[in-house]
Amino acid sequence: MLKVNKLFFTSFLICLFTGLMLLFLNKFLDGNVIWVGKLGNGGQYAEYCELNQFSKFLRQPMNSYSNLAFLFFGISVVGLGISDYRIKNTGNPLFGFPAFSILQGIYFCYLFLGSTYYHASLTWTAQRVDMNATYALTLGLLGYAVYRNALSFIKQEKNLQIVVITALLVLNYLFVYIHLIISSTILLPFLFGLVGIQIAFFLYKNTKKFNTNFLILSIVSMIIAIVVRTLDVKKIGCDPLSIFQGHALWHLLTGMGGYFMYLFYRSEKSFK
Repeated sequence: MLKVNKLFFTSFLICLFTGLMLLFLNKFLDGNVIWVGKLGNGGQYAEYCELNQFSKFLRQPMNSYSNLAFLFFGISVVGLGISDYRIKNTGNPLFGFPAFSILQGIYFCYLFLGSTYYHASLTWTAQRVDMNATYALTLGLLGYAVYRNALSFIKQEKNLQIVVITALLVLNYLFVYIHLIISSTILLPFLFGLVGIQIAFFLYKNTKKFNTNFLILSIVSMIIAIVVRTLDVKKIGCDPLSIFQGHALWHLLTGMGGYFMYLFYRSEKSFK
């Protein structure tokens, strides 16, 4: 517990420093000078409630700052992965797969960078990076669920781990192009549906081995996030100048949903 608290404190300090840096940049840099290129959806029209401030470095300030949640969770997950590698505890499949935790933590941080880049610049290129990072994190959740099911009939764990990590990296690259062809309104529900199916498979005979409270928290967080985002896009209860923005809350809730899902995977008591 002490190590976990130290890890969270370290994550908090890094996020605090990063947040202060964003505040500094937003105060002194001109967005019209810094950000160039074709505007994305959020720049071409008011996609979200928050007022677009094109003269600022952070053109959507609250929607930018809120991405610090992804950074916090990302550093925490990377830290857990490094701890697993050092301890070499193989009782839980996830403990014995530190490369996944490190990669998934990096994907959280990637989403912090991508989403902050997009809401700061509102450019088309940044929007593509934001979406690719979203798919990376989602594919990671799916990848571990597939790995956990595959362990039931494939005993060569190390070889399987190499295949999973390689597949995640290749798929993330391919999704740079796939998401230009298929809408996120189709792709994301499809991927989450696959995650649900895979989880159902390994929970069927192993329910008591997992702390399903984390799974429930993840699902509830995502449902609330979708509702909040929908209200924000439809401008229901919208105040463009408020520090409380629906899309900012979406960032926090989806970050929590992804982290709770990771903790659900991590909660397995024993496999062998």
